[in-house]
Amino acid sequence: MTESNFSDDDIFLHLSCRPRHILDNVIPVDESTKPTFTPFQRECRSSLGQLDKLPLEILHESLGYLHLQSLSRLSRVSLRGKAVVESLREHGNIVSAAGHTFEILNRARILGLHSVTTLHAALCSERSISCGA
Repeated sequence: MTESNFSDDDIFLHLSCRPRHILDNVIPVDESTKPTFTPFQRECRSSLGQLDKLPLEILHESLGYLHLQSLSRLSRVSLRGKAVVESLREHGNIVSAAGHTFEILNRARILGLHSVTTLHAALCSERSISCGA
């Protein structure tokens, strides 16, 4: 038999391992009847709840009184919380200049005792060995 004696369905049936009763129930789809799907995109809004009503300057001033553990928790709450904590000057300076001391401060149980502003001032003072800046 030559190849021209077989239809496309016969060749497909011969090459596939599915029985005819399964293949007969397959719905053919050509390009004209193919459904088009648009990806679902929703606006990604991250919120800090009531804190979003505050101006950024007041929010930074208020967050300066929190200790590093609370700031870490706030940064894990939402993307907006992470952005606000990372934009806090004192937090950024401590992370960049003295990030290696976090484990030491955590073991000494100091991270939860002092505000980020107090730690920043202590680490950046002339008496601090850590910062030197």
